[in-house]
Amino acid sequence: MLKLIIYHIAIIVIIYLLLFRKESNKAFLVNSIIALSFFYIIYNYLSWTFLGSIYFKYFYVIYFVIIFLLSFKYGKIIDKSKLSIWYKIGKYTSKVALIFFISFFLIFDNSSQNNISYETINLNFPLKNGNYVIVHGGNNELLNYHIGLEDRIQHRAFDIGKLDKYGSVYSSQFSNKSYNEDFYIYGDSVFSPCAGIITFVRRHEKDHDPGLIEDFDLLPSNKVTIKNGENFIVLVHLKYNSIVVDSLDTVNTGDFIGLIGNSGHSSGPHLHIHAMDKFNGPLEIIFNKEEYKRNDIIRK
Repeated sequence: MLKLIIYHIAIIVIIYLLLFRKESNKAFLVNSIIALSFFYIIYNYLSWTFLGSIYFKYFYVIYFVIIFLLSFKYGKIIDKSKLSIWYKIGKYTSKVALIFFISFFLIFDNSSQNNISYETINLNFPLKNGNYVIVHGGNNELLNYHIGLEDRIQHRAFDIGKLDKYGSVYSSQFSNKSYNEDFYIYGDSVFSPCAGIITFVRRHEKDHDPGLIEDFDLLPSNKVTIKNGENFIVLVHLKYNSIVVDSLDTVNTGDFIGLIGNSGHSSGPHLHIHAMDKFNGPLEIIFNKEEYKRNDIIRK
């Protein structure tokens, strides 16, 4: 809760400093561009679910619009000759830091990782009972931490959570301790995203309590691999002994597979899904012919 409050106060203060203290109309235009760029980065890249609710991103839009509009009425051109040297140093240092910060993100956004294209595979969304959110997913590392992993197969993986009506992924959002049952996706049914043959099943790994992912780094996950033509789709972190299919079983799109748990390399219950070709190259997943990335909501 404290992190959330501090974060939003910081946003308001930064935008205030950029938009309310106009030295000239030209400076106001420059400051507005900087603030808009900062807004774009925060809105697109922040993992809003970890700040309490996915819907906070819409309040952030309202913050920005209101403050920007108010700046036209209450902002005033100031006499630079009356400003102290310390104010000028602080102002320009802050502006340089913000420009550097924005440049880093925009350059990273258009980096070579972002431009790598993989063959696309269209899958049915494997969950059916509520509103879901892409916690990690997308085509650069700022949106999808899987891209930074050594295991190239996972470079286009998705991590998926489930939302309550307030946009939260778990009920103990502001508590120091959480349990698997606090996550709305825990125990949710997983359905086959495609037709195919089951080539691998692991079902006997116990679910562990949520925590730092390093604590579970070496634990194997319960998972299912489905062969679809020449491609393979992997569903990971399933619940202990909940998987109902076996190796060499044939499944159709929409068949029940098992329940979501918190087994293996996982900081909290979620569904991990990735796809690969016969050469172990990652595939770009789209669900029901739609592209998704972090913070996108899928309603079922």
